[in-house]
Amino acid sequence: MRGSNNYLGAQYRRIAARKGKHRAAVAVAHSIMTIAYHLLTRQEDYKDLGADYIEMRQQDTIVRRPYES
Repeated sequence: MRGSNNYLGAQYRRIAARKGKHRAAVAVAHSIMTIAYHLLTRQEDYKDLGADYIEMRQQDTIVRRPYES
């Protein structure tokens, strides 16, 4: 498998496919800074959500969505 198999790697690949590599790198850097801020202010350990976190959330949304005709 290519790339990192974690949440940030999946985020980069999703954004890069739509908006380009540079914009994806900036978005992931912003996410890393946000994560670092929350970890430092809350004194918590980092828990990776996993590469398939977004797909699982989307599936949950699709399942809960009412039938559209």
